[in-house]
Amino acid sequence: RDTIAGMAMIDDEIKKIKLKVLEDQRHYLSKHLDSNRYNIFLKTKGILDIDSIQKINAKVTDRDKVDMLIDVMVSHKEGRRGESPLDFLVEAIYNEGVQNHIARVLLKAFLRQCVEEGIGLQYGDSAFQEDPLPPLPDTRPRVGTGPSSPPVQAQS
Repeated sequence: RDTIAGMAMIDDEIKKIKLKVLEDQRHYLSKHLDSNRYNIFLKTKGILDIDSIQKINAKVTDRDKVDMLIDVMVSHKEGRRGESPLDFLVEAIYNEGVQNHIARVLLKAFLRQCVEEGIGLQYGDSAFQEDPLPPLPDTRPRVGTGPSSPPVQAQS
């Protein structure tokens, strides 16, 4: 797999894994994701359009809305530049900064699935060891006026 064709095959496998993660995590997402937060972001990335947003919003319960969102994302397959809907959902979650724990669950599920499929070995085991996820941004209020001010310490 060290040829260009081999890399394309790995890319195809990764795309399939990302769609599988969306499907596999459907139940978790339907319980925890606030889909309304991400519709506009996903629209700007070409994953959703006006019709799909209307279909999602027509659902009564939050669980049904998330289920419809996943259906639309899985049926869409790719964004404008070939990125996976999973990539955009994780980006949307981090961009919003409120449900970052959900993004981490999705990323860990993706990494776990890659290891199960043997894909992690293609990039070197070290890339898939420990916690390869980026640290969450420090969103605590700052003391002072400058950008280098230290974070506010919790009071006991």
